[in-house]
Amino acid sequence: MLLATPSCILILLLFLTVNSTAQDNCPSSSCGNVRISYPFRLTSSPRSCGYDDSSSELECHNNETIFKVGTARYIVRDINYHTYSIWMVDPSINTANANLSSCPVYPNDLPSWPYMFSTNYFFHMNRPVSFLHCLASVSSTKYVEAPFCGNRSSILSNSSQLYSYIVEGEGDGVAEESCTVDHVVWSSRARGTSSITNPSLAGIYGDLSNGVELSWFIVHCGECSRTNGECLLEDSRITCKYHCKDDRTTLSQQGFRCQLEYWGFIYGAYTVVAYGGLIGLRFVIGFVLLMVLVVFQWRKRRDLPL
Repeated sequence: MLLATPSCILILLLFLTVNSTAQDNCPSSSCGNVRISYPFRLTSSPRSCGYDDSSSELECHNNETIFKVGTARYIVRDINYHTYSIWMVDPSINTANANLSSCPVYPNDLPSWPYMFSTNYFFHMNRPVSFLHCLASVSSTKYVEAPFCGNRSSILSNSSQLYSYIVEGEGDGVAEESCTVDHVVWSSRARGTSSITNPSLAGIYGDLSNGVELSWFIVHCGECSRTNGECLLEDSRITCKYHCKDDRTTLSQQGFRCQLEYWGFIYGAYTVVAYGGLIGLRFVIGFVLLMVLVVFQWRKRRDLPL
C-alpha cells in the first residue's frame, strides 16, 4: 500500500502535465489590439487551433488583423469571447484610413460570410445603410449628401448631374422615385451612435467604421446539433433546446431526451387508462355486491326464503 501511493501520485502528475501541455499547444496570440484565440487562429498557428481551416483563419499585417473571404479583405476591429461576437469593417471606411468621401469596396451583407457565423442574429445585431444616387434633388432630412459610390457607365440618363446620398435603411422603402441604391452596408447596432432622426455624414461614417457584428457561438453547438436540438444564444449563454414534436425527423433521430419523453407519455397514458379501468371495475363489482347484500338483508327481514 505504501508503494502504491507514490505511484498513483506520479501517474496523476504525469496526466496533469500531459493535459496542460495539450492545452498550451494553442496559446492566445494577438495582432494590434485584437486578442486571437479559439475558434480563430493566425496563419502562423497550427491548423488544429482554429475551428475551420478557411473560415477561422486571420492574418496580421502592420498590426491590423485581416479576415479574408474569397478576394475580400476585412479589418477585424474587435473579438469578444464572452458574447461570442466579432466586428469587421471594410478597409475603405476603417477609422484609421477613411474620410467622408470614401466608398465601401466589399459587401458585408448576410450571404457574404462563412457558415461559422450565425444567421439568426444578423439582422438583430446590425442595421443597414444605403448609398444611392438620384436623378433629381431630394429634400428630406433622412437623406444626407454623400460621395457617389455607383457606376456612372451603367447609368442611362441624359442628365449630366447626379445627386448622391446616404440614408439609413435598405430596399424600396428608402429610395425615392428617381433614386437607385448602389451599395448597402451593415453596421453594429450596439456600437452605433448616429441619430436616425437627425443624421449626419460624419455620424453615419463613424457608425460604419465600427464594423458589422457577427456571432460565432454556433462553433460550440456541435453536440446540440448532433442530437437535433436548437442551439441558441441567450444573455451570452449558449443553450440547447429540444422540440420533441418536430415532424421533420423520426423519433429515432430526436435523441434520448425526446424518446424518453415520448415513451414516458405513452407508458403514462397506458398506466392512467389501466388504473382508471381497474378503479371502474372495482366500482362495478362493489356495486353488484352491495345490491346483493341489500336484497339479502331485505328478504331476511321478511323471513322470505332465498
